[in-house]
Amino acid sequence: MFQPQNQALTVDDSGTQLTFFDTGPPSRNNYTTLVAVHGIIFNNKIFRKLAAHSFTRGIRVIAINRRGYSESTPFSVEQKAERASVPPQSTWLHDRGIEIAKFIDGLIQKEHLPEVSVDAETGSVTGGVVILGWSAGASYTNATIACVEHLEAAIQSRLGTHLRGNIVYDAPSIALGKPLPAKTYWHELDTFIPPVARIPSFMQWMTSYFKHNNLASRDPELLEYVLPGLDRAPSIWNMSTGDIAAMSEEEIYAVQESPGLISGSLLEPAARAYETSVFGKQVRQLLPHLQTLVVCGDSTVPYIISAFWAIQEDDKANGGGNVRYQLVPGANHFMHWDEPEKTLDALLEIL
Repeated sequence: MFQPQNQALTVDDSGTQLTFFDTGPPSRNNYTTLVAVHGIIFNNKIFRKLAAHSFTRGIRVIAINRRGYSESTPFSVEQKAERASVPPQSTWLHDRGIEIAKFIDGLIQKEHLPEVSVDAETGSVTGGVVILGWSAGASYTNATIACVEHLEAAIQSRLGTHLRGNIVYDAPSIALGKPLPAKTYWHELDTFIPPVARIPSFMQWMTSYFKHNNLASRDPELLEYVLPGLDRAPSIWNMSTGDIAAMSEEEIYAVQESPGLISGSLLEPAARAYETSVFGKQVRQLLPHLQTLVVCGDSTVPYIISAFWAIQEDDKANGGGNVRYQLVPGANHFMHWDEPEKTLDALLEIL
């Protein structure tokens, strides 16, 4: 089994570093590089199983640790305070997008990642870089795409020849700047759960499989908001105690992420990043090969299903054809852990 080893890349003159693991280039020359960005609680090692199967698919997987996770540069006291409140004029999320964009640009130069190549006869696309934002990580990858128009010309040029996909992967509504559905159950607000047990109970809940009723109806009243199904055990039961210790960073989540999620302070900047990255005309001009790809499991948590529907409605309102979709049967929020081969094939199928 592939055992990831983190390394670090400096992304700005202040010495900010993002740690990451890299499967390395496959045997084929014009391969595609998948740059994965994790969500809350779980760091980049949550992509370990997915990465292990990249060798047989001829792709390269690079998984980043966001700031504060696993030796990526932590936030200052001032930055943490700003993350918790994020006033309207704040560039907090935009700044995170700049860091990830410069990380990708640094790898393009350092590793000589293949550019996008389009076959003149068949139209098939190979090579290039695909950025994937899982769960809450989608707000950061959307910000990465949205910030391109603010980068220096040389970086814009390199990203323009390399970026071919932005995968919004099982993203909750808040990652798109949309409020959670009114019926959403949120463990951290449940005063009947002792404070010390709220994050562990949330971890069990979000790794579960949900039996939603008649998704084709697109009726939010038919989603299961509270009780997971019994057909399959939660993904966390398929993790050893060593896996959980290596992958989960509850303290970072509690201090760095939870206050902003509860307050909803990132909704406005996340909405701007989503609208710009998916529907922005200038972004399309600077990144001519870029496609937005939305992947969702049909047994995932309810507010991700509602986000999937919301993107489809937004796409329609913007003329349609801006987004490609993949609803993965029987898949939950941790499909890349429970079924890494099936997940990787679903991601490659939509590219």
